[in-house]
Amino acid sequence: VESLVFLFNHPIRTLFDSGASHLFVSASLVETLHLNTSLVMDPIFVSNPVMESSHLFMTCLDLRMSMLSVEFRNNAYVFGQWVDSRDGLASQTWCHPRL
Repeated sequence: VESLVFLFNHPIRTLFDSGASHLFVSASLVETLHLNTSLVMDPIFVSNPVMESSHLFMTCLDLRMSMLSVEFRNNAYVFGQWVDSRDGLASQTWCHPRL
């Protein structure tokens, strides 16, 4: 399901995967919005649908998001190689900024 989510008041086109176990944000979106990151103690290993894989060792904590006037906070792992020109936020969800 694709939707528009606001991340710190910036509109982000987001693709939701109902079977996802984690939330992801692209490295370029982290850079564009100047989001704070932290190293994780135990990196996770993930692969995407086109069989690329990576260890994710950075996270953004306490991301303030809103959708349909409902505000929520979440943490997201930072990924960098999978999004080419369509960068954004993902909940095993690939999302794209509308900047």
